[in-house]
Amino acid sequence: MASIRQCTASFARFHARCVRRQFAATQLTYRSSSSSAAGLPAGALSAPSVDEEGNLHFSVQRSPIATVEHQLSSAGQRLPAEHLQFHRAWLWQNAPAHRHSDSGQLTLDPVTLGSSRRVQSASLSDDGRTLTISWTSGESHSYDVAWLLTHRHDYSSLRAAAARAQPHALHASPRPLPDSNASRAAGTAPAVTTDCSVAAAQSSSLPRAGDRRVRREDVPQFAYADLLAREEAVHAWLVALNEHGLTLVTGAPTAEGSVLRVAERIAPPQVTLYGEAWEVAVQPRPINIAYAPVQLDLHMDLVYYESPPGLQLLHCRRFDEGVCGGESTFMDGLAAARDFAAAQPEHFWALASLPTTFQKVHYARQQPAHMLVQRPVFSLNTYHLQADLAAAAGSSDGQVGLRLDRPPAGVDLGAYVTGLFWAPQFEGPLSIAEQHVARYYAAYAAFASFLRRREGEGGGRHLAEFRMSPGDVSVFNNRRMLHGRRQFHAAAAAAGEGAGAGASAAGEPPQRVLQGCYVNCDDYRSRLLALCTRYGGGEGVKAIGNQYWL
Repeated sequence: MASIRQCTASFARFHARCVRRQFAATQLTYRSSSSSAAGLPAGALSAPSVDEEGNLHFSVQRSPIATVEHQLSSAGQRLPAEHLQFHRAWLWQNAPAHRHSDSGQLTLDPVTLGSSRRVQSASLSDDGRTLTISWTSGESHSYDVAWLLTHRHDYSSLRAAAARAQPHALHASPRPLPDSNASRAAGTAPAVTTDCSVAAAQSSSLPRAGDRRVRREDVPQFAYADLLAREEAVHAWLVALNEHGLTLVTGAPTAEGSVLRVAERIAPPQVTLYGEAWEVAVQPRPINIAYAPVQLDLHMDLVYYESPPGLQLLHCRRFDEGVCGGESTFMDGLAAARDFAAAQPEHFWALASLPTTFQKVHYARQQPAHMLVQRPVFSLNTYHLQADLAAAAGSSDGQVGLRLDRPPAGVDLGAYVTGLFWAPQFEGPLSIAEQHVARYYAAYAAFASFLRRREGEGGGRHLAEFRMSPGDVSVFNNRRMLHGRRQFHAAAAAAGEGAGAGASAAGEPPQRVLQGCYVNCDDYRSRLLALCTRYGGGEGVKAIGNQYWL
């Protein structure tokens, strides 16, 4: 219990630092209701109340500054108090105790968001700075009031925030810009011909039927030396990667930087806040939960970027025999999305129309990070969807309405999936209007449960699980394949002093060390198309999960 309290206190300090930075940037201030200023930093709050469904309610006296609303109000006139509601699932997900104390990432099992847990009672501290909630399941959580008000999701505040986020118009350039059309006129695009099955049949392929897990030997494999020597080998490799979403490069040197040599056969590695390359090994104070020996559930990387990486490469530099667990897991996320749409269209539509907040907010690192993006879990080709619905309805003008609250009837929604964004460990506070919150969390928990069942039952052709060997490089489409890792630890025989086969040196514990890097999705697709143009197969290139739908 002491360690839990220490972790909670550590995160509370981290949380408070983030609150101060975020709250200062909102350009909103909240005044106390009395001249004595009872210490309330976030406004005059009414006593919180709980409705029969276990959601939280209170009112706040809001006083905007430097806004049109403030300019139109008469001097000294207080704006009407606003009623705020926070859904129980939203509060549960955003409890400070549910974030990793070092990395700030969510540690909450997303399946729990579908439970019947409710707020039992809520109270404000004497100074009005802290809201404490007791849950029907016995837990108790404390929230910073200023943080809650900063992340309020009543519709008027969301609309105002969206308006503030609009960029200013650019001023006209004082000099004429170069004629880009003239600069492009000198060259012509080469013809694209034949079918993309060239070379795919030459490699081993993932099973297309059956219900067994995909093992290492089932994954298309390519030799490191061959890829460095021949463009034709790179062509075959990228065709298989495009077809299946996952490949394995074998025989790479275990030296640091070898993964970059593999990536450079496609394009320059994408530099991120983790640098050009990064090491996945156990650290005492991890800046990412991947640097701890815990299980990583299926997810995508860097979803908090506007353009998450297209390819991820993970090079196994060391995997001692004395390490138990640590198997890599992969699931075809786009295939899972299509199946989820068929099985639970109502929930699928909610996650395709309501935006999730993805974030990387972590100041306790050499390069502080504060990254936020909003997007639905599923992206759709809405042009084709609406065109098909209009045609089915006999609409002469091609117009058809899509409702936010329910999916269109009579269509296979899975056929319109173009992208997936799923990373529960990297989510921030949900920012949608309160009338949509319950539907969102029900859908969110349903998809998490769907993936859990799919993985636990073996996953069929969509799930791969295997132990990497030193010299292996897993290369996969981060926009399509969800990936994870089993928990690992030192075997009992290798954990003590003088361990034998499990340790590489006397007294040294066995280790699992990977080095990774990324390749931008556009660079990857460009290289694939260029090789297919040269060697054949461009017409059969599959969608990669970016915003090019065709």
